[in-house]
Amino acid sequence: VTTDPDLAILNLGVQVTSDTVKKALEEANVSLNAMLRVLDDYGIEEKDTQTRYFNIFAQYDYRPDRKRVLIGYQVTNELNAKIRDIKNIGPIIDDVVDMGGDPVQINGITFTVEDNSELTVQARKAAVKVIISQAEQFAQLTGVGLGKLIHISQVGSAVPVARGVPEMARFDQASASTSLRTGELDVSVTIQALFSIR
Repeated sequence: VTTDPDLAILNLGVQVTSDTVKKALEEANVSLNAMLRVLDDYGIEEKDTQTRYFNIFAQYDYRPDRKRVLIGYQVTNELNAKIRDIKNIGPIIDDVVDMGGDPVQINGITFTVEDNSELTVQARKAAVKVIISQAEQFAQLTGVGLGKLIHISQVGSAVPVARGVPEMARFDQASASTSLRTGELDVSVTIQALFSIR
């Protein structure tokens, strides 16, 4: 079953390197808090944001004499934000970059369907029709009678998947704003069935 996405999950964050942990953390916090204010301005609730990754990493330089020399500290803080008003994704990215500055990282975006239960029902109905039709065809081709359905089950769960190769974000030189295309999603169900023959 093909559908349009109604939810985007944006992975964004900051990465800062400085000579002390305190400086790196402070700069990362300033940038990330500015980004969070942008999300607030677009009405994205706190429950729709979740920290995905946080790390403080000591960076070393290895000299020819194999001596390890500390050169600084790197702070990385990433979060996922659920964006339900998909048309705002481009402007959100633009404003996040503008307010967060150079430490900003955009690490990916996923388009999905928040509630695919009805789509799963539709796909399941279609799958059952197909499998019964195929069973009848196999029986006819092999010269046997199709008996009763003995067992049927769904394999895995229905997960929305982008159709074809997802298109990357493109930068529109004319408007100088980020342009994204959501494309379409396929919700598919795989079932297995066992019939008796007579």
